[in-house]
Amino acid sequence: MMRGLLWFLVGALILLNLLVWFSDDGVELDHDKPIVLSCDTASQLPATNIPPLIDTPKTALLPNSSAKKKQTPLPLLTPNNQAPISAAQPALPPYRIEPVAQLADYFAQKGLVDAQSIDSRLRTNLAYSQPDNFIGQTLYADLTACYVLPRTAQMLAKAQVALHAVHPQYDLLLLDCARPRRVQRELWNAVRHDARLRRYVAPPTSGSLHNFGAAVDVTISDQDGNLLDMGTPYDFMGDLAQPRHHQRFLQSGQLSQTQVNNRLLLRRVMRQAGFLSIETEWWHFNTCPIAEARRRYQLLE
Repeated sequence: MMRGLLWFLVGALILLNLLVWFSDDGVELDHDKPIVLSCDTASQLPATNIPPLIDTPKTALLPNSSAKKKQTPLPLLTPNNQAPISAAQPALPPYRIEPVAQLADYFAQKGLVDAQSIDSRLRTNLAYSQPDNFIGQTLYADLTACYVLPRTAQMLAKAQVALHAVHPQYDLLLLDCARPRRVQRELWNAVRHDARLRRYVAPPTSGSLHNFGAAVDVTISDQDGNLLDMGTPYDFMGDLAQPRHHQRFLQSGQLSQTQVNNRLLLRRVMRQAGFLSIETEWWHFNTCPIAEARRRYQLLE
């Protein structure tokens, strides 16, 4: 009798944990799950459900810089009245990462291209080439250019054209592009003991589309290098950064209409160029589903 009761209680606890894990605020996140299923259909999506854009206050998170300057500091402070990123998510345990050098040569050997060689108006500010990122360490020792698949670079150029068509004073700012799996492994090792943070980093065994050069993290800057206000910083690990919660945070006042409009502008031009967006990060866009990347492209080790 007692043994049966004990097994019943254990089963109930397991069921309760599963229900909490898969609830709306505790769902396991998948960086590579797009809202559309095919690269061929993504470019045909209409720009619907996008409210009229209103004047966007520009928050100077980047120092003034010319269009030719590739790399500038990227402070991880949220715009306007939001708290610093460190106040909104748990601190990582100490884990020393050795920055990877000579990645540009490696990427070129693998057939990747510098996106700015396709369109020089694209701006680049790689978050992992400096310590101002969620992990607090430099991952790329000497990389300043955004290397991606040629197909991805062409799509970025199309997105830049789409952006200039509606806002000639704005440019896409690339924050992370191709990422070798050895760096993915270091990211995973740094967060794998934290149940909350590891949901945001793909394990190296399954990999990320970044590991094929088939994904980009991107935002928008104006002609002076000022970032548009997206409501959270890049790599903010919380619901506030997730597009699927826009309506919820608009109603609560934690996101403004201007901030949501800026996210929708970014999503619209990227999708017009054929990118696949995801519902868990406003900055992340995929060239194609990961199953297609595994069939067609080489994994970057």
